[in-house]
Amino acid sequence: MWRSILTAFLLPALVLAPAAAQNTPPPPRPEPTQARRSPKPVYQPYTYYDGLRRGRTEKIAVYISADGLVTTPTSPVSGIVPLHLELQPEEGLSFGKFRYPTANKVAVQFQPKPVLFARESWIQVELHAAPNAVIGWHVLKGKLTFQPVDLHSGVGPVRQVDVEIPINVAEHNAHVTRAKWPIYQPMPAAEKVGLIVLAVPLAVVAMPIYIICLAATKGNCGD
Repeated sequence: MWRSILTAFLLPALVLAPAAAQNTPPPPRPEPTQARRSPKPVYQPYTYYDGLRRGRTEKIAVYISADGLVTTPTSPVSGIVPLHLELQPEEGLSFGKFRYPTANKVAVQFQPKPVLFARESWIQVELHAAPNAVIGWHVLKGKLTFQPVDLHSGVGPVRQVDVEIPINVAEHNAHVTRAKWPIYQPMPAAEKVGLIVLAVPLAVVAMPIYIICLAATKGNCGD
């Protein structure tokens, strides 16, 4: 009897279970990995040292990922807005020369004549810290303007991007370390002279040793 009663209660549940399973909404579809990735940054700030000392002038740089070629204000092209960096004043810090990359002629498909585009995608700025600048972190704020150009499709829309550059101001005699600087820097003339001065005495000392080695080995000193 109990078996008949249990069957009477369980049979409707077993019949309704498949129908309920069919009406259950499917699990949410995962988004593609590409959609979940962070967008590619348009700019990346760099400093020459990890600290800007009071009373000193150092270089900072902004690398740009424009998704296309850009023109420069030093080599303007008619009808294209050039790459431009505008920084807001910051107490205790002042800006010197803004240096834009050099431009080269590049053949494009949307017009018969080559166009002068930036060879590299960076802007370099001289930054000076006043002797009484507040020690600690500052954030330079500004705006980056450019108009990317595709070699095949032509000129794209003008883009403006807000820029923030963190700067660490240190004491005048503080120890600072060379940071990750992406721009090639030619060796200063003073360093070249110093290397030459050091190389001459070494050559004077090494020459007699090399001559003796040649005589002892009958010309096979290098083997």
